[in-house]
Amino acid sequence: MDDDIVARANMNLFYTLDAILNSSTLTEAARRASLTQPAISMALKRARAHFNDEIIVETAGRRQLTPLAQALRPRIRHALRDAQQILNFSLEFDPAVARRTVRISMPDYIEVLMLPHIVRPLRETAPYIDICLVPFDHRSVERQFEKDIDFAILPAALSDGAFGYRALYTERLALIVSSQNPFAKADRITAEQFVTSRHAALVAETDILAPRHGAVADLLLRRKVVVRTQTYTALPRMVVDNDLIVTTSARYGQYCASIMDVAPLTFPIATEEVQIALQWQPFREHEPFVQWFASLVEEAVATSI
Repeated sequence: MDDDIVARANMNLFYTLDAILNSSTLTEAARRASLTQPAISMALKRARAHFNDEIIVETAGRRQLTPLAQALRPRIRHALRDAQQILNFSLEFDPAVARRTVRISMPDYIEVLMLPHIVRPLRETAPYIDICLVPFDHRSVERQFEKDIDFAILPAALSDGAFGYRALYTERLALIVSSQNPFAKADRITAEQFVTSRHAALVAETDILAPRHGAVADLLLRRKVVVRTQTYTALPRMVVDNDLIVTTSARYGQYCASIMDVAPLTFPIATEEVQIALQWQPFREHEPFVQWFASLVEEAVATSI
């Protein structure tokens, strides 16, 4: 059989394999793919033959994906979404009548700062476009887009020049303490005081604003951390009515000070600015919807943050 014909036939596997890889049982996969149980079993058999891999194995009574299947899962989902985008692609885009869902990934503290300012103009100019926030991946922009998203908002350290890019604003590290903390009354803290105080902080791999090298990184490494959490938005409440110190985004610190009994402080030594950017898949660079939404976010941020 001609290789192109084989490739086209195997493309039909994507839909059923996507259901199999994202379901806990074959019965659930059959329901998601609108197929019978024998048909989904035959699809799994064909996938195993094509990839020369078991795809799904039973270990100690538990269903598990093989390493190949784990690698295939985000790629197949991405390929299906790309195919859908191609089928729906048009050079015509009218936000007033367009109906679609925008899927975005961003750190939780950026969500608090930015999302209300994005939603407001979106509801006014595009009432039928919805937003869905996807959990943020702290490793790289490529990992973000494995989650089938349209846009990622992230610090420059995680960005990738191969993707579409709009600079939104700059950020730098700052501190938050209780309003009753002596450091708040003095409105300053020395490097030595910082190191010898008690801190609440993020777990290391999620601290995307902290530099990995230099004097600031050294100071952060030397602090005494007594509480660790996974999210920026959990940190401010840690300092209320106690002596803990939190290192966070300067803009987020100012926001927290406006709604909580906490005070922002300048970091004890000079810190570099961090650029926050909007990114999207490079092949969508000239898509009217992408350019429209990127401009909407850029304008919303410029007038509010």
